[in-house]
Amino acid sequence: TKTFTEANPCQNSYSVAKVFCVHAVGILVDRQLLSESDRLTEVLKDEIDFDYESDWDKVTLKNLLTHKSGLQTDCLDIDNNDASTFGDDFLKRALQTPLTSEPDEEEFYTDAAYYLIARMVEATTGKTLNAFLYDELFAPTAFREVAWSTDPQGHTLGGTGLYVRTEDMAKLGVIYANGGVLNGRQYISSEWIRAVLQNGYEFRPLNGADGWYGKFGMNGQLLAFNPRTRETLAWHGYGNFGDELIDALVSCGK
Repeated sequence: TKTFTEANPCQNSYSVAKVFCVHAVGILVDRQLLSESDRLTEVLKDEIDFDYESDWDKVTLKNLLTHKSGLQTDCLDIDNNDASTFGDDFLKRALQTPLTSEPDEEEFYTDAAYYLIARMVEATTGKTLNAFLYDELFAPTAFREVAWSTDPQGHTLGGTGLYVRTEDMAKLGVIYANGGVLNGRQYISSEWIRAVLQNGYEFRPLNGADGWYGKFGMNGQLLAFNPRTRETLAWHGYGNFGDELIDALVSCGK
């Protein structure tokens, strides 16, 4: 570990939060409680008590994981917009937003997709995404402290707002670098890890860093791992460090 600038122990991981959301989905897929082909509105049917755009009925979990739902807006982006403008029902706000393309047609990065995934996890488990991962990951791997931003009704945001220590964030990378295992316990299947890497579920190849997969967050956050060398790098910062971090990985590889 290396600290360049003293800061609070817990840091906002911004969009690195999405890979933790992906991990929760993987647990449920492994247990056959969710499928990538499951439709959003079917899973959330008991939560939807309002009129919504009917095109959302076509959207699957995989469409959301790959940002190909057809939603092309920064809806529910609390990092760049005033969250108070989204109202007190984020689910209603998202599902009443029209889709501008067919699902699986175009990729458009939006935090709303991962908020909806978080709601699917909650509907399946009866626990918020944060509470579910506390039981399945944070507590078993001894995260020292963790918090996750919520909507006004207490539902975990999913796509951002995860506050953890950098050393703890690295544990997820270690799990994925080691075929799903940490300290002798299997946290996720190797089949799910292959699905994540093949489909680009947030962890994607880092250009110029051979064998490394990573997820960046706004303002210089990074969680990266290399399944070939079984190495992991976790980084919290505040600035534009993308190229510098990849250069560091390339240098380590040499």
